Amino acid sequence: MTRDRCRSCWRGTSRLCCWAAITGQRGRSLDLHGFLGLSQDVRPGYRDVSVRYRVDADAPREQPVELCDYAQRTSPVLDVLIQPVPVSVSLVD
Repeated sequence: MTRDRCRSCWRGTSRLCCWAAITGQRGRSLDLHGFLGLSQDVRPGYRDVSVRYRVDADAPREQPVELCDYAQRTSPVLDVLIQPVPVSVSLVD
């Protein structure tokens, strides 16, 4: 990849992967009956979340796959979604 097209780089375990763009689609499933308080039988949150992505890179497929694996292992957002953490909510005067 030419330097002017390279938007970002990541050094994996043994290689450097540069990419011009990463685009993604997010999906989620939400029953509005719970969110709007219309039903006590439906939770107000998402039932599932999905992410699909495309990487524009001059690299073999295993490098973007390795990058995705790394991002999943180190993402604080994914971690809090998969492993619940204590949450506190308070009204401040």
